[in-house]
Amino acid sequence: MPQSVPPFTSDLNVALRRVASLMAPNPELAEQQAREILKSYPAEANALTFLGAALRAQRKFEPARRALREAIERDPRQGLAHQEIGLTLFAEGRGEQATSAKNPELIKAADFLYEGRLAKAEAICWEVLKKDPVTSEFKLCNPVA
Repeated sequence: MPQSVPPFTSDLNVALRRVASLMAPNPELAEQQAREILKSYPAEANALTFLGAALRAQRKFEPARRALREAIERDPRQGLAHQEIGLTLFAEGRGEQATSAKNPELIKAADFLYEGRLAKAEAICWEVLKKDPVTSEFKLCNPVA
């Protein structure tokens, strides 16, 4: 069975933040870094999510979807992985399947997140919650549900 990772392992968190910071400027290097993390932590859902995002950014859609599905299997609460599957399908021209595309605000928040603009991403998420407090929390955690 793959090694399980405690949620707040500082070295792992540092490595994951590095992958996230590389996403926009260098998705190839982000992919490489995510794969390195997965060698040590093969069950790490966040690393799988970042791997999928990096592959999507390189237009490697099928491997991106595989990595993202595996991330969701490992941790169904991976809201970002759900969002990434929607973005991947949308980028492939399969918008009818990408239900997260119905909420462009969340897509914009994800873009800001990848750019390292966390305050802007958070502000958008709060605005989404204010507009629809009953269902928005679910949508933020499961954007393609």
